[in-house]
Amino acid sequence: MVKIYKKEFIVNNDLEIIKKIKKKFNIYKFYKLDKNKNCIQIDFTSETIPFQSKIRHFANFEKQEIIDLISKLNNLEYLNLRWAKLEKTKLRLASLVNLKYLDLGSNYLGKVPDFIINLNKLQFLNLGVNFLDEIPKQISLNKNLKKLYLHKNQIAEFNDCFSQCLKLEELNLYFNKILDIPSFIYNYKFLKTFSWGVSKIKKIDSKITNLKKLNYLTLAVNEIEVLPDSFCELRNLVATRLHKNKLKKLPEDIGKLKNLEQITLYQNQLKTLPKSFYNLSKLKKLNISWNKFEVIPENLKKIKSLKWFSSLYNYNKIH
Repeated sequence: MVKIYKKEFIVNNDLEIIKKIKKKFNIYKFYKLDKNKNCIQIDFTSETIPFQSKIRHFANFEKQEIIDLISKLNNLEYLNLRWAKLEKTKLRLASLVNLKYLDLGSNYLGKVPDFIINLNKLQFLNLGVNFLDEIPKQISLNKNLKKLYLHKNQIAEFNDCFSQCLKLEELNLYFNKILDIPSFIYNYKFLKTFSWGVSKIKKIDSKITNLKKLNYLTLAVNEIEVLPDSFCELRNLVATRLHKNKLKKLPEDIGKLKNLEQITLYQNQLKTLPKSFYNLSKLKKLNISWNKFEVIPENLKKIKSLKWFSSLYNYNKIH
């Protein structure tokens, strides 16, 4: 007698979830699978409309159903929910413990979702534009965090506990309510991108020289009058935005910034540029508009790399 065995079919739960989202909500090109057909990436960013999520204009109950389905994708490593307007959605995503990348920017959440504090593998976290007035201290316990975006919120304190985040490579606290840069930030020796604009900062500590790897620095729209001489030791700096401050002069040795390609200085109180400025042999873009220059420096012609230059609304005695 021959025994007939029924063939067993293994249902991949991730695939079933993806199919359900596609069929029910008519969304396409939003996921990525690994070689085992596990879903490792969800990204609802629109390919055709700038600054939009594919689910932004869905009803709240539809968004909730989508989030609840995503919560079952336990292998997920990358989740981009930016611009989705999730302020009325319950983000029950504590099961996504494998997340390395999480973008919740521009969702007007009002507070940081509780589930984030348990995501110990996170390397990228964007919480910008969410009406936040504080950041849970538990987030600082994540020793893997490399990129942290908290811009355009109402945060008044960046607590000392974040001194533990020594792997940070990018930090954005632009447009918050923190009046001074905490000294521990100058210990972030891997920091490459640093933004702290629109915050009424009055001074920059000389310890900024510790940020040797810094490539991009934004200190725009503050109340800074003087840059420390140590600023000139940031030899890897490629671009810096210093506009709308109260700068009356630049450090004499600014010409040491040999890799500098862009600098915005408009709406300050500058009258001259240091002699060493003309040694910036890689400089491509320079804006010195709305300052107090009586004469636009003729020596700028020595910077052969300069491709874009603006000097509007000075005293217009241009040589």
